Amino acid sequence: MRIIALTYQIYKFPLSSDFTNSKQKIVNKEVIILKAKDDLNNYHFGEVSPLIEFSEETILDCINGLDTLINRKIVLGNVDEIKNKLKRNEIYPSVKFGIEQVLLSIELRYNSKIYSHKFKFSQVNINGVVGIKPQNETIKRVNELVNKNFKTIKLKIGRNNFSEDLEIIKTISEKYCDKVKIRLDVNGKWTYNEAKENFKILSQFNLQFIEQPVKELNDLEKLSAEFGQIIVPDECVETFEDAVKIIDSDKFNFIVLKPAIRIGIFDTLKIISIANSKNINVIITSSFETIIGRSALIFLASITNHSFAHGLSTELLGADTINANLEVNKPKILSDLNNYPITFEFLQ
Repeated sequence: MRIIALTYQIYKFPLSSDFTNSKQKIVNKEVIILKAKDDLNNYHFGEVSPLIEFSEETILDCINGLDTLINRKIVLGNVDEIKNKLKRNEIYPSVKFGIEQVLLSIELRYNSKIYSHKFKFSQVNINGVVGIKPQNETIKRVNELVNKNFKTIKLKIGRNNFSEDLEIIKTISEKYCDKVKIRLDVNGKWTYNEAKENFKILSQFNLQFIEQPVKELNDLEKLSAEFGQIIVPDECVETFEDAVKIIDSDKFNFIVLKPAIRIGIFDTLKIISIANSKNINVIITSSFETIIGRSALIFLASITNHSFAHGLSTELLGADTINANLEVNKPKILSDLNNYPITFEFLQ
């Protein structure tokens, strides 16, 4: 099956409310939706969705990169031909994800049996996520998530004053310690010495894990050796090679992957296979995508071999523009291989 045409359209979607982490405040996001036509006149979609401060590329970089790939006809041909051509070209990670989503859609439509033995779960557990907000707003948001039956909640922390983070963690732990598992995400804000001091205090709480407390992998490894495998790499996992190195180190029980802005789909599938063989838990995380990109992330989460919650509850962009028969803002998402590739409806 061959791709005979590929086009794209740019959208800019506002968030329903500002989302703040230790790096930035996000109020809107631009995404590029790919539309490919195969030689049986079926259409396949992909999403290119870089995230400011987390991606190496901008939306303009992605547009220029796509134009080059289209003009050079690198994205035309059958799946294997395109995969081989992509290997020979430097491609931005978010562009790679979008094109690979198109290729995955073709494989799932015409040869889904190649994935049937990999599919582990028909139900994917999802964590709720709360950005950096004032304490009263944070507690309110946690209450909402608990009332929606989320069993795992991730708190974005890394405020300038750690005592503010600590007060929120203490309040939530005391109120919900028996009801929810708590994750913390620092986004690399702390220095190594700050992390050591903060962990001594945080050890009193029953936390599931802490994502990327410091920037450097070497410091993460030292923290893991001292405080146990509650430490989880995230931002320092930028490439396939990074992920394999971390998995082979045996220093971490979890590894967080953001396939939409790093690594891509097919390398993520390889990483999951390696991690599964070593009982390392891959957590698939979203980065403010539309239902198009999110559907591929749910597919990847279904191939991991654990029941821990995945980070797929960031706000879904463009819900009034792009629709699909796939509910994602829930603590559990049903994922059926027979429903892939997902059919999308463009409402505007």
